[in-house]
Amino acid sequence: MAVRDIEAAGFGSVLIKPDMDYIYSKPFVYEDGETYISCKYDWSDVEEKIDYVLSNYKELQPHLVENMRKQYNFEKVILTADKGLNSGKNLAYLKSKNDGYIVSQKIRGMSKTFINEVLSEEGYACNAKGTFKIKSFLRDRETKDENDKNVVLKEKVVCFWSKDFDDREKHKREKLEERITAYLETPAKLKSSNSYGIKKYLKLQNVD
Repeated sequence: MAVRDIEAAGFGSVLIKPDMDYIYSKPFVYEDGETYISCKYDWSDVEEKIDYVLSNYKELQPHLVENMRKQYNFEKVILTADKGLNSGKNLAYLKSKNDGYIVSQKIRGMSKTFINEVLSEEGYACNAKGTFKIKSFLRDRETKDENDKNVVLKEKVVCFWSKDFDDREKHKREKLEERITAYLETPAKLKSSNSYGIKKYLKLQNVD
């Protein structure tokens, strides 16, 4: 079984994947039309399958997802994920299933109140060397569910600072500044055929 299949069930996604009839898993979770929608191995009919799901989503989604969760014998799921999955609608869905989550969160773009709470030294507990500190607080997070209804998520926020991590990020920024300086000194490097990494964010412009 693929981890992504379990994540799909946890987040309430409809799973489309190549026919799994030849696979026997324990627990047995792959039943076409019951827990997932099968397609051909060469993906030649995947557009047709996507159209079918989108056209019948309201009926298919609860049926497939609930069956998948039963097959996995899910009780209370605690999802652990990075900020890529940390959207209000995803988390509201988990709450609607009485599930939980542990997700990372950047503070950029958050409310001033939230940022001030994170940056305030009050409440932090430090180690003896002063190289690590941590604190937590509770907050009400207002968001919308998949039906655009207002939902309040009661969350525990855990914040930490690590000198090792801080030093590593500073080193990465220094390396980035060195690379940008090198491009400024030798603009021809930006004209090379590849555009990987930071190159895609830079543009050579002549100024009179």
